[in-house]
Order: sequence, then structure tokens, then C-alpha cells
Amino acid sequence: GIHLTPEQFHAVLQQHHHSDNNNEKKKELVLIDVRNTFEHAIGHFKDSIRPPLTTFSSFDAQFCDKFADKLKDKKVLMYCTGGIRCEKASVMLKKRGVKDVSQLSG
Repeated sequence: GIHLTPEQFHAVLQQHHHSDNNNEKKKELVLIDVRNTFEHAIGHFKDSIRPPLTTFSSFDAQFCDKFADKLKDKKVLMYCTGGIRCEKASVMLKKRGVKDVSQLSG
């Protein structure tokens, strides 16, 4: 996916949260937390979804298989702890036809 700096990531979030106030037609934003349950419990972005997975290795079979078609027309933002899970998740989603995928860098 496209790597966004924290500032760019924040700007995308702000843009979508404030898009209800104008007539601009924007893609629906889906914010995915690809961290583990423990990391998510410590803190996460408002309105983010965390796929109900026991291990990340099942992300493709359990999450992408069920939801990739629903994400194809949406803007997908992802975040994780070190970046490797976002890299892998981006590839999995893109292979299934999700084109607008970005991830938080840093």
C-alpha cells in the first residue's frame, strides 16, 4: 500500500471526518487495525476495525476472503506496530482487487 507519514495519515482521517459538512463525494473510509488483540486493547483509532483473528497468518483466509469484495470501492487505511503486518495485509488485499490501500509509516 501507499506509505503515509503520521501527518498525511491524520490529514486523510480529518478530511473524511469533515467531508459530511460539504457536498464533496468521497469514498467511504475503512480504518483497519492489523495489530494483535493485546496491542488493540492498549489503544486504537476511533472507528477502526480489528479483524477477529487469533493469528495474523489467517488474515487472508478469514478476513480478505470475506471482506475484500466489500472494500473494493472504499479507501482503506491500515496501521500496525512495526509495518510488516501492514505490508503483508496490503499485498493480500491488493491481490483480491482492493486498489485504494494506504498504511501508516513510522
